[in-house]
Amino acid sequence: MGDVKINDLNLLRYCHTKMGGSLTDELKESFPTEKCVCFGEYRDDGEPLWAASLYDFKNNHECNLDMTLNHKGIMSPSLFKRIGRVLCDYIFNQAKLKRCNSSIRISNQASIKLTKAYGFQLEGIKRHGYVAPKAEDMVLLGLLKDECRWI
Repeated sequence: MGDVKINDLNLLRYCHTKMGGSLTDELKESFPTEKCVCFGEYRDDGEPLWAASLYDFKNNHECNLDMTLNHKGIMSPSLFKRIGRVLCDYIFNQAKLKRCNSSIRISNQASIKLTKAYGFQLEGIKRHGYVAPKAEDMVLLGLLKDECRWI
């Protein structure tokens, strides 16, 4: 642990699978690309500890974040800080974006709580924003560069 990987296809696959999707052939064939950046770490047993993907970059202004944690791992304070620094450094310093967005199923209260702990603010609820496997509201969260405490 402790060795953050960038643009690792297996971490990207893990993140997309855990988010309820799959890695499209288009993304697999063109990865890494300016369309998506992936970060994460592996546990000592080779399993992903965490993975995050940034995608849908818009006009040098914003991007979207998907993040997943391997529940076998423990979210220590040092891991929490490391993830915050890695993601925010890339989003706000390297990519020079102004904001980052995240959308989470309303039933996933643990992820909403974690995202808010990173400083994201509630921006709204998109009614029936998710349709598969069942219709469910989507919680919209955002983090502005000016609000970020990790950089």
